[in-house]
Amino acid sequence: MYRRVLARRLAVQALYQWQMTGLNVADLLEEFGVDREMGKADEDYFAELVLGVSNRFSELKSFLENALDRDWDQVEVVERSILLIGAMELKGGKVPFGVIINESVELCKRFGTVEGFKYVNGVLDTLKKTCL
Repeated sequence: MYRRVLARRLAVQALYQWQMTGLNVADLLEEFGVDREMGKADEDYFAELVLGVSNRFSELKSFLENALDRDWDQVEVVERSILLIGAMELKGGKVPFGVIINESVELCKRFGTVEGFKYVNGVLDTLKKTCL
């Protein structure tokens, strides 16, 4: 399980960088591929998350905007990255909702704003109801 946790953490960092710099996703995958932590992560899941979010960005953003109480651009980039991963996992239906929430909250506590985890929790909880 730890390998997927690390894959999500690295994916948040890669998606943050993607949103901030507009780098090509292939270049990001290559850059993160040499990260010393990548060898401990589930590399396939990392790539699935990063590619999935970038390929389905408009769809995921639209899905998330249904649950946001503010404009997309007003959500911190770290929280957006975490929400995008959570939305993709929710739509995929393969990861249990409790795992999605727990991982998202923990990622927010590590990388996000002080209260960001509460916001991410609320947004994902709202979206879960639309997936039932």
